[in-house]
Amino acid sequence: MQSDLHAKAVHPRPAVGVVCFRGEEVLLIRRGRPPRQGEWSIPGGKVGWGESLQTAALRELHEETGVHAALGDLVAVYEIIEPDFHYVLIDYAAEWIAGEPRAGDDADEARFMPID
Repeated sequence: MQSDLHAKAVHPRPAVGVVCFRGEEVLLIRRGRPPRQGEWSIPGGKVGWGESLQTAALRELHEETGVHAALGDLVAVYEIIEPDFHYVLIDYAAEWIAGEPRAGDDADEARFMPID
């Protein structure tokens, strides 16, 4: 096993996502970097060492969108397994509190969109 933290992971990586609602809208980002560059997604990212899932979810939400929210219930746990990565994703619901979406971190675009 390699000790370099930047080497390819040899175990699944935990990541979090936030399904943030504002009335009848949901907050989405367009990914600015791989994996899935250019695709629309919920905000989220990797969990840091020693960071709780809930803290990571709110941090990632703010870093990618500038939005503050109240975290709610767990929505889903699932995996993305591809040749170059294996993530275990833990998604939470959230209710918007403040902030207008702006792209940050690895997002090219951030905006609330109608749920339908």
